[in-house]
Amino acid sequence: MTAKGGFSDQELSCYLDGEAPDDLARAIACALETDPALTARLDALKAGEAAFVRAMDKALIAAPVMPALDDSPAVRQAPARTPWTYGLAGVAAGVIAAIGLSWQFSPSNEPGWRDVVASYQSLYVTETLALVNQTPAAQQADLERLSASLGIDLTSLPEAPGLSFKRAQQLGFKGKPLAQLTFLTTDGGPVALCIVRTGGDTSPDMTAEVLSGLDTYTWTHDGYGVLLVGPKGSPYLEEAAETFRSALNNATT
Repeated sequence: MTAKGGFSDQELSCYLDGEAPDDLARAIACALETDPALTARLDALKAGEAAFVRAMDKALIAAPVMPALDDSPAVRQAPARTPWTYGLAGVAAGVIAAIGLSWQFSPSNEPGWRDVVASYQSLYVTETLALVNQTPAAQQADLERLSASLGIDLTSLPEAPGLSFKRAQQLGFKGKPLAQLTFLTTDGGPVALCIVRTGGDTSPDMTAEVLSGLDTYTWTHDGYGVLLVGPKGSPYLEEAAETFRSALNNATT
């Protein structure tokens, strides 16, 4: 769609990023000499692009470390910015300006651990876990290491109906260890049980909600936050959450 003034927001974003064709760049430069409204639009796009890039930087810093496939420590490296990255940011900022929205970025808008976990789990597909075939001894060793790191016994968790345990690994959130136990449902849906020490009070109720398009069940007990997350509409999740909640509550008492 071409906005009033003869140039679309996408064309103006390309001009700001130095990616506009020569004829378009000349036309915009010429129009800027006599069109104050066009100058104002460019200034708005610049401000929106800067806010978008700052937000993306924060999201990259807060993202959880992806586990290394060879069980060696994961290496975290921020992706390099490229002209394509800035071009995409400019297009997004143009869309925001065109529909009249303004974004406010502040520490209060940063995602909590449940949102981060659900977002990470949304990347999982059946194939992510289908080829994981640890021996029972290896699974037990991983659970023992996680139990020592987290300060809660994970070695005696019961089996949950409809779920097949695949592996356990340690992630992290804001400097705190976060245990992730992964499962596949009998119909191939990836599920994760995640536990982190929050220091909060025990919640008497289990909360069910949809995060990142996935069903989640959350509760707290004795300073730990627990989240079970899996495919939306899965018939196994609620019963599994009750099974794990009962076992973990006993493990921390």
